[in-house]
Amino acid sequence: MAHIYLVRHGEARGTKSGLDKDFHLTKTGIKQAHAIGKFFKYKKVKFNKIYSSSLTRAKETAAIIKKCTPAPVEIWFDLYEQGAKQLAKGVSSHELYKKYHSDFSKIHAKVITAPDVDWNAAANGETIRSLCKRAKRIWKHLHKKYAESEKTILIVAHGMILNFLVYAAMGFHYREALHMGWYNAACLHLQFVRVKSGHYPVIVVDNLHA
Repeated sequence: MAHIYLVRHGEARGTKSGLDKDFHLTKTGIKQAHAIGKFFKYKKVKFNKIYSSSLTRAKETAAIIKKCTPAPVEIWFDLYEQGAKQLAKGVSSHELYKKYHSDFSKIHAKVITAPDVDWNAAANGETIRSLCKRAKRIWKHLHKKYAESEKTILIVAHGMILNFLVYAAMGFHYREALHMGWYNAACLHLQFVRVKSGHYPVIVVDNLHA
């Protein structure tokens, strides 16, 4: 049966530049990434592949985990955090907030009640509904490629997109995904189980955070 582990990046902090490339793991974040990597090593979890968001804090977390349990790392751009598409391409968050400040304050108050609200106008308007579609697209690829395999996959990404991946995998309502929380370097383990109608994911209760 295939196993998929979801891990949020370790604690990170940016600089005055506001560029996502400068959001590196803090000392605490590095320790958290090492801790989750050591956990995988202790549990003798061997990954066939590690998928990472293109954002720096996720790539650094993936690199540290790789040192503990070697596996090829592939950058998957679709794993960027909600509203961070332009940040992932090097646009300054300060520039975006300055330009769209009034939109941010108005939009954020409506996000939970209106799935079509433009949550982040500064990031080409990714709505909750479009985030749902992106998560479903990612999950569909994972299911098609790995559901019937014996492979173990690690995904290192960000809180909101991980929430919606769980939503896509388990069939939750999107409102439930909005209220899920992830500690830095938290881990969730999904395992595909074969039933008559196909392969379906179940949550394995060995969650932890560093």
